[in-house]
Amino acid sequence: LPMKTYGAFDNKTGEFVISSPRPPKPWINYLGNTRLTAFISQNAGGLVFHVEPWSRRISRYHYLATPPDRPGFYLYIRDCHTGRLWNPHFAPCCTKLDAFECRHGPGYTRFRGVRDDAVATVTYFIPPDDDVMVWLLTVENRHPKKIARLVASSYLEFGLLEFFREFFWCYLQNQIGFRFDPKTNSIRYEYHVFEAPFTPAMLFTCSRKPSGFDCAREAFTGPGGSLDRPAFCKTGRLSGSELPGGGGHGCAALAVNLKIPPGQSRTIAFALAAADDWEKAGAL
Repeated sequence: LPMKTYGAFDNKTGEFVISSPRPPKPWINYLGNTRLTAFISQNAGGLVFHVEPWSRRISRYHYLATPPDRPGFYLYIRDCHTGRLWNPHFAPCCTKLDAFECRHGPGYTRFRGVRDDAVATVTYFIPPDDDVMVWLLTVENRHPKKIARLVASSYLEFGLLEFFREFFWCYLQNQIGFRFDPKTNSIRYEYHVFEAPFTPAMLFTCSRKPSGFDCAREAFTGPGGSLDRPAFCKTGRLSGSELPGGGGHGCAALAVNLKIPPGQSRTIAFALAAADDWEKAGAL
């Protein structure tokens, strides 16, 4: 039987181009600068760690859970006219796209998703000199007459830096905290496990002032919800949840309202920074 084609090399750009969002296994690319490292799949599943993944793993990734390749570096787009929620990288909503493309290049991964005259292009990369993971999102309105009214939201799920604590269910919820800092438009992950070898300052921020935020996974998904159908799907708004001191399952969800005239586009940068202290993280 002929083998189904899921992607091919683009010899002009040096990229591997994945044309189907449903290959049989995750198709992984690596990003990094020898200190901050991430891997990302064709559906934006993956994780990020600092220096090494055993005691400095920043985000969470489910290796054995079903469905696989969850969670990751997600961008949700909600159409305020229709209420439809979709991802330029297809998952986790898995809303059918009019067009999909994932380009794994050397040091970056770029997605292009099209739905209802909206074209979303997002590029993930880590610059060589700074410990920052950037999500660069551009949304274009291709409708000839109608103004696009969209809401774009990030989602990154934080885990314990010391992976063995999660693996053996030693989850110290009273020694981690997540809150929004309005001065820097960022979500702060405060990690103060007293015996941990590494307690960095971690920020997730946005180049525009967000219209809403969530620092708690349960608030983002909503009661009985999930990442494929979160509460954000119904309302288009985030609840403003925080987890200061008491801990819990933290996330970085920042929402931005987009009003795009026909034929125009808007660009937003989301960024995760890790440093030794808050001043250095804020500078990044």
